Amino acid sequence: MLWELKAHTGKAAANPSSGLSPLYSPVSFCGAPLGPNQKRIQDLSLNSMIGQTLIAGEAPPPSSNQQEVQLKFLLTGLLSGLPLPPFAIRMCPPLTTKNINHYQPLLAVGTSNGSVLVYNLTSGLLHKELSVHSCEVRGIEWVSLTSFLSFATSAPNNMGLVRNELQHVDLPTGRCFAFRGERGNDEPPIEMIKVSHLKQYLVVVFRDKPLELWDIRTGTLLREMAKNFPTCYSIGVVPIP
Repeated sequence: MLWELKAHTGKAAANPSSGLSPLYSPVSFCGAPLGPNQKRIQDLSLNSMIGQTLIAGEAPPPSSNQQEVQLKFLLTGLLSGLPLPPFAIRMCPPLTTKNINHYQPLLAVGTSNGSVLVYNLTSGLLHKELSVHSCEVRGIEWVSLTSFLSFATSAPNNMGLVRNELQHVDLPTGRCFAFRGERGNDEPPIEMIKVSHLKQYLVVVFRDKPLELWDIRTGTLLREMAKNFPTCYSIGVVPIP
């Protein structure tokens, strides 16, 4: 729950039995104008407000310029909790001198029900919730500051084959499309995906199948490795000048 503290000012109540709680009706700490020799305003921190509140039944000090301040907590938002784990978490590309004017620290969280939650880490609020897959999200890779690729695998059948879902998501529009098109039915599960340093190419690694190399900008398959290609367990991307 997101609570916001609101302060409402008004003339000091002449009647001490007005029904306002003394804790939320401090009148002796603020509202007085600055004197001719004062260089800064009084301390208006919450600690000072509550520490100098009136005791129940005590009359307010005589001052025609004082105002009554009522502090109220208002419920401004409600965020539901995350679904059950496991999660696939990936932070967006880092801040650079080129993207400093439009950078947002976004964190993508893939859930077990197939949705992807995008959080803004500056405010800690949920930026977007997207229903992307029909099964558990296994991995996420950002391809820009506003788009990412995510993959999910269904439960295996009798032959150990699954349905792979590789989706490309554009955050500003919410558009989501299958990156590999009609491919993905009855094949070994995807183990990992890796995007190149300049966000141009994508490598898709399978459990018992040679990896695939894709062009991200055009969405085309550049190469599918031969069957005798060695099994890939990890990928390291090195920028080439």
